[in-house]
Amino acid sequence: MAAKKAKKKSAKKASTRKVTAVKAPMTKSAMLDQIAQNAGLARKQVSAVFDELATLIESHLRKGSVGQFT
Repeated sequence: MAAKKAKKKSAKKASTRKVTAVKAPMTKSAMLDQIAQNAGLARKQVSAVFDELATLIESHLRKGSVGQFT
């Protein structure tokens, strides 16, 4: 019996989500909470990703490195 291929989630599905205008600036904590809720992740997981991203950006921008983050 042939194995069924797993269906890939469509990238368009995420972009069809309704985006509303933000009326007031968000705090870092509020952003982490909203991203965690919308992505279905724990706040601690989202925070860990942001911390790692900050480290990655810093390693690209520090003296003696490539000097840009793309």
